[in-house]
Formats: sequence, C-alpha cells, structure tokens
Amino acid sequence: LRELTAYYVISGRVLGELGRTPGITSVPHVWPHHFAYSLLIHLADAGGKDSRSITLGMSPGDQYHEQPYFYGTLWPYPEKISLPEIAPPARWHKLEWTGIVLTAADFLEYSFKPETLKRYWNDTYEVLKKLLTSDPMPIQNDPAW
Repeated sequence: LRELTAYYVISGRVLGELGRTPGITSVPHVWPHHFAYSLLIHLADAGGKDSRSITLGMSPGDQYHEQPYFYGTLWPYPEKISLPEIAPPARWHKLEWTGIVLTAADFLEYSFKPETLKRYWNDTYEVLKKLLTSDPMPIQNDPAW
C-alpha cells in the first residue's frame, strides 16, 4: 500500500505541474470507475479538428497490467496505422485502447524521480499529439467504459 501511495503522490506532483502548463486547461483527477489518476488535455486547435484529446495518467493496475503503470493515451484511437518507435522501457499498448505505457517495475528500475516521470509524460504527449494532428486519421467511436 505504501508503494501504491508513492505512485499517486509522485503522479499528483508531476501531473499537477503539467496541468499548469500554458495552454492546458485541465486539472488532474481520479476516475472512480478504475481509480486511475490522470490529466485530460483537450486539443482544441489540433489541426482544425474537434474532439481530440490526450490523457496522461497512472493506473493502480487493471486487467491489462497487474502492476501499477503510467500511461498516455489519445482520443480518437488511431485505426490501422503504423505506430512510431518509442524509447524503451516505454512501450505501446494496443489491446482495446491505444497508448504508451511505462510499468511501475520499469520506472523503479530506471529511476524513481519526478523528473524522469515528467520527461516520460512530456515525450509521450509529443508522440501522441503528432499522431492526432497528422492526416489522415479515421475517427473511431467512443469506447464503452
């Protein structure tokens, strides 16, 4: 429980800082249906397209990953495109949702520092934003929660 608390604390610190970035009009919050802590970033001017967003967050673990993990996901999810290479230890998650994941074990092995997490989320944001603002990108229906 202490370890999980530490992940929420470090996520809160870094996501709170990212939420104060100019142009971001969101604050981090906990999603009650799966207890993920995240920052939802709407891309209002994403190449003139509406309803595009990036979520950066931390999950305590779920059916996809049995351990806590940090993630970045985009909306809408890309359909049948080549995803760009990303630097390990982060990796693409493609089962039922598309995003970039960094497991807690990998984060601990690499460095348990806020600066490392901030760099991961900044890099993830840039990769996902590029996917959302490049054309063409078919729009998928909103996933069922």
